[in-house]
Amino acid sequence: MSSRPVISIMMACFNRRQKTLECLRRLQLLENEPNYVVDIWILDDGSTDGTAEAIEKAYPTVNVIRHAGGLYWNRAMHMLFSHVRDLGRTSYYVWLNDDTMLHSSALRQLLSVAENNGGPIQQIIVVGATMDSETKTVTYSAHRRISSWKTLKTAIVAPSLDVQKCDTFNGNFVLISNGAVSAIGVLDPFFEHGMGDLDYGLRARKARVLILLAPGFVGTCSRNSTRGTFEDESLSLHGRWLAIKSPKGLPFKSWFRFTFRHGGIMAPILFAWPYLRTVASALKNKRIFAK
Repeated sequence: MSSRPVISIMMACFNRRQKTLECLRRLQLLENEPNYVVDIWILDDGSTDGTAEAIEKAYPTVNVIRHAGGLYWNRAMHMLFSHVRDLGRTSYYVWLNDDTMLHSSALRQLLSVAENNGGPIQQIIVVGATMDSETKTVTYSAHRRISSWKTLKTAIVAPSLDVQKCDTFNGNFVLISNGAVSAIGVLDPFFEHGMGDLDYGLRARKARVLILLAPGFVGTCSRNSTRGTFEDESLSLHGRWLAIKSPKGLPFKSWFRFTFRHGGIMAPILFAWPYLRTVASALKNKRIFAK
């Protein structure tokens, strides 16, 4: 067994075979890290399009774990994160979304920041920012709180030439030291799809874990469309209500935990606000039962 420290890159996938394979192809093009062993882990959440089989055929060294389905992103990543952590051999854990296409220098960008701030034993998280491939604008990145009393109000931070301190982050491409994992654990499985990454970042800050945004962009990833979501104003009130309480919306229990964990005295208002706003928007547009 190699004595070099291990970097574990972790992904969850579901029915995006071509996109997942392209993401893995980009991983093979990353600059070589001679001082580390790089392991790749994928949890396939019940794909029916042959994703798991295609990965195993094209990339036999990738560790594929199959699940029956129904986990969604956060719970799938929680399961994978827990499994890799329990193996007890990882120095750096890396989250990667399968729709994120990395530049060849991406891993080196994050590692350089971590190594310059104490390495894997330190409590540190390094975030990589992505941009839209056409507009070249930032899409996913770290976030910074912009108000002391609007405790959940954050602004996405665009990368610069310097390392920047931040308060939380999107989980598209994130490097987490073993020291940070020892301090705050893994993702909270109470969350189904979204919110888990932002919650992890906010819990990290409360635990005084350092969150840093690496300089420059690490790759491309388009913003998710609002079409068919509770923010889609073309939907009826009925359609938007179904969307907001779905696993990919703001399901009541998950949103309650998020707002009351991080919202302070404003938590009741923060919890109710998106549901009230969605209803008001639909009524304003006079879309109640229309398709």
